[in-house]
Amino acid sequence: MDVIKGMAAVIGILLALTLSLTACGGLVGTPEQSSNGAGLPQSGVGREYPTAGEFGNNYKYSDGLIVKVLSAEQFVPSALSYGTQPGQAAVKVTIQTINGTTQNFDSALFIVHLKYGAAGLVAERVFDSSTGIGTGMEGMVTVGTAATAVYAFAVDPSGLNPLSVEITPALKYATVVFKGAA
Repeated sequence: MDVIKGMAAVIGILLALTLSLTACGGLVGTPEQSSNGAGLPQSGVGREYPTAGEFGNNYKYSDGLIVKVLSAEQFVPSALSYGTQPGQAAVKVTIQTINGTTQNFDSALFIVHLKYGAAGLVAERVFDSSTGIGTGMEGMVTVGTAATAVYAFAVDPSGLNPLSVEITPALKYATVVFKGAA
Protein backbone atom coordinates (compact mmCIF):
# COMPACT_ATOMS: atom_id res chain seq x y z
CA MET A 1 0.00 0.00 0.00
CA ASP A 2 2.88 2.39 0.81
CA VAL A 3 4.35 1.70 -2.65
CA ILE A 4 1.09 2.75 -4.32
CA LYS A 5 0.95 5.96 -2.25
CA GLY A 6 4.56 6.71 -3.17
CA MET A 7 3.92 6.13 -6.87
CA ALA A 8 0.82 8.36 -6.72
CA ALA A 9 2.89 11.12 -5.09
CA VAL A 10 5.58 10.88 -7.81
CA ILE A 11 2.95 10.97 -10.57
CA GLY A 12 1.35 14.00 -8.91
CA ILE A 13 4.67 15.83 -8.74
CA LEU A 14 5.44 15.06 -12.39
CA LEU A 15 1.99 16.23 -13.45
CA ALA A 16 2.39 19.47 -11.47
CA LEU A 17 5.82 20.08 -13.02
CA THR A 18 4.47 19.44 -16.54
CA LEU A 19 1.55 21.81 -15.98
CA SER A 20 3.79 24.53 -14.55
CA LEU A 21 6.20 24.34 -17.50
CA THR A 22 3.28 24.47 -19.92
CA ALA A 23 1.69 27.41 -18.11
CA CYS A 24 4.89 29.48 -18.14
CA GLY A 25 5.54 28.87 -21.82
CA GLY A 26 8.12 26.11 -21.64
CA LEU A 27 11.71 26.13 -20.58
CA VAL A 28 13.07 28.55 -17.99
CA GLY A 29 15.93 30.71 -19.18
CA THR A 30 14.94 30.55 -22.84
CA PRO A 31 17.31 32.19 -25.28
CA GLU A 32 17.21 35.94 -25.60
CA GLN A 33 19.49 36.57 -28.54
CA SER A 34 22.65 35.50 -30.28
CA SER A 35 25.61 37.81 -30.69
CA ASN A 36 24.16 38.94 -34.03
CA GLY A 37 21.21 40.47 -32.13
CA ALA A 38 18.47 38.34 -33.68
CA GLY A 39 15.77 37.08 -31.32
CA LEU A 40 15.48 33.30 -31.54
CA PRO A 41 12.74 30.88 -30.54
CA GLN A 42 13.14 28.34 -27.76
CA SER A 43 13.53 24.69 -28.60
CA GLY A 44 11.07 22.00 -27.72
CA VAL A 45 8.74 19.47 -29.27
CA GLY A 46 8.02 20.47 -32.86
CA ARG A 47 10.39 23.45 -32.77
CA GLU A 48 13.78 24.05 -34.33
CA TYR A 49 16.81 24.41 -32.09
CA PRO A 50 17.98 28.01 -31.99
CA THR A 51 21.19 28.61 -33.95
CA ALA A 52 23.86 30.88 -32.50
CA GLY A 53 25.67 31.07 -35.82
CA GLU A 54 29.34 30.35 -36.27
CA PHE A 55 31.84 29.14 -33.70
CA GLY A 56 33.03 32.12 -31.65
CA ASN A 57 29.60 33.76 -31.34
CA ASN A 58 28.06 34.34 -27.92
CA TYR A 59 24.62 32.95 -27.21
CA LYS A 60 22.85 34.74 -24.36
CA TYR A 61 19.83 33.30 -22.55
CA SER A 62 17.19 35.62 -21.11
CA ASP A 63 18.51 35.13 -17.57
CA GLY A 64 22.02 36.26 -18.59
CA LEU A 65 23.81 32.90 -19.02
CA ILE A 66 26.12 32.95 -22.05
CA VAL A 67 27.53 29.93 -23.91
CA LYS A 68 29.92 29.82 -26.84
CA VAL A 69 32.11 27.48 -28.86
CA LEU A 70 35.57 29.01 -28.73
CA SER A 71 37.14 26.60 -31.23
CA ALA A 72 37.02 23.20 -32.90
CA GLU A 73 40.21 21.62 -34.15
CA GLN A 74 41.66 18.24 -35.01
CA PHE A 75 43.97 16.59 -32.51
CA VAL A 76 45.83 13.32 -32.13
CA PRO A 77 44.50 11.26 -29.20
CA SER A 78 46.95 9.45 -26.98
CA ALA A 79 47.27 5.67 -26.91
CA LEU A 80 45.27 5.73 -23.65
CA SER A 81 42.24 7.52 -25.10
CA TYR A 82 38.77 5.99 -25.20
CA GLY A 83 36.20 6.45 -27.96
CA THR A 84 38.22 6.44 -31.18
CA GLN A 85 38.54 3.70 -33.77
CA PRO A 86 41.34 3.17 -36.31
CA GLY A 87 40.87 5.45 -39.30
CA GLN A 88 38.78 8.04 -37.45
CA ALA A 89 39.76 11.65 -36.94
CA ALA A 90 39.45 13.29 -33.53
CA VAL A 91 38.09 16.79 -32.98
CA LYS A 92 38.42 18.76 -29.77
CA VAL A 93 35.83 21.45 -29.10
CA THR A 94 36.47 24.19 -26.53
CA ILE A 95 33.29 25.49 -24.86
CA GLN A 96 32.95 28.53 -22.58
CA THR A 97 30.14 29.45 -20.19
CA ILE A 98 29.87 32.95 -18.75
CA ASN A 99 27.56 33.38 -15.78
CA GLY A 100 25.79 36.70 -16.22
CA THR A 101 22.84 35.55 -14.11
CA THR A 102 22.06 36.57 -10.54
CA GLN A 103 22.66 33.05 -9.17
CA ASN A 104 25.51 30.56 -9.24
CA PHE A 105 25.24 28.14 -12.17
CA ASP A 106 25.68 24.40 -11.47
CA SER A 107 27.16 22.81 -14.60
CA ALA A 108 26.51 19.22 -13.49
CA LEU A 109 23.99 18.63 -16.30
CA PHE A 110 25.88 20.51 -19.05
CA ILE A 111 25.41 18.52 -22.28
CA VAL A 112 27.41 18.84 -25.53
CA HIS A 113 26.83 16.86 -28.73
CA LEU A 114 28.62 17.05 -32.08
CA LYS A 115 27.15 16.20 -35.48
CA TYR A 116 29.36 16.12 -38.54
CA GLY A 117 29.30 16.00 -42.32
CA ALA A 118 26.46 16.77 -44.70
CA ALA A 119 24.37 13.92 -43.26
CA GLY A 120 24.67 15.23 -39.68
CA LEU A 121 26.10 12.01 -38.25
CA VAL A 122 26.29 11.86 -34.45
CA ALA A 123 29.90 11.76 -33.23
CA GLU A 124 31.04 9.55 -30.36
CA ARG A 125 32.66 11.26 -27.35
CA VAL A 126 36.38 10.74 -26.84
CA PHE A 127 37.95 10.76 -23.38
CA ASP A 128 41.68 11.34 -23.16
CA SER A 129 42.86 12.50 -19.75
CA SER A 130 46.54 12.38 -20.77
CA THR A 131 45.88 15.24 -23.23
CA GLY A 132 43.64 17.16 -20.80
CA ILE A 133 40.33 16.02 -22.27
CA GLY A 134 38.12 14.64 -19.54
CA THR A 135 34.47 14.79 -18.64
CA GLY A 136 33.81 18.36 -19.79
CA MET A 137 32.13 21.15 -17.83
CA GLU A 138 32.11 20.48 -14.09
CA GLY A 139 31.34 22.28 -10.88
CA MET A 140 29.85 25.65 -10.02
CA VAL A 141 30.22 28.76 -12.19
CA THR A 142 29.79 31.65 -9.77
CA VAL A 143 28.04 34.88 -10.68
CA GLY A 144 30.19 37.07 -12.93
CA THR A 145 32.76 34.36 -13.76
CA ALA A 146 33.47 32.08 -16.70
CA ALA A 147 34.33 28.40 -17.05
CA THR A 148 35.96 26.72 -20.04
CA ALA A 149 36.02 23.01 -20.85
CA VAL A 150 37.30 20.85 -23.71
CA TYR A 151 35.22 18.07 -25.25
CA ALA A 152 36.46 15.62 -27.87
CA PHE A 153 34.68 13.57 -30.51
CA ALA A 154 35.54 10.87 -33.07
CA VAL A 155 34.48 11.60 -36.66
CA ASP A 156 35.07 10.24 -40.14
CA PRO A 157 38.04 12.18 -41.61
CA SER A 158 35.86 13.30 -44.54
CA GLY A 159 33.27 14.81 -42.17
CA LEU A 160 35.23 17.69 -40.65
CA ASN A 161 33.11 20.22 -42.50
CA PRO A 162 30.41 21.07 -41.57
CA LEU A 163 30.31 20.54 -37.82
CA SER A 164 27.31 21.31 -35.59
CA VAL A 165 27.86 21.62 -31.85
CA GLU A 166 24.70 21.38 -29.74
CA ILE A 167 24.87 22.79 -26.20
CA THR A 168 22.30 22.34 -23.44
CA PRO A 169 23.64 24.13 -20.33
CA ALA A 170 21.10 22.47 -18.01
CA LEU A 171 17.70 20.84 -18.31
CA LYS A 172 15.88 24.16 -17.85
CA TYR A 173 17.66 25.74 -20.85
CA ALA A 174 16.90 25.35 -24.55
CA THR A 175 19.51 23.59 -26.67
CA VAL A 176 21.46 25.94 -28.93
CA VAL A 177 23.40 25.00 -32.09
CA PHE A 178 26.73 26.42 -33.25
CA LYS A 179 28.11 25.70 -36.74
CA GLY A 180 31.66 25.62 -38.12
CA ALA A 181 34.51 23.41 -39.26
CA ALA A 182 37.65 21.88 -37.80
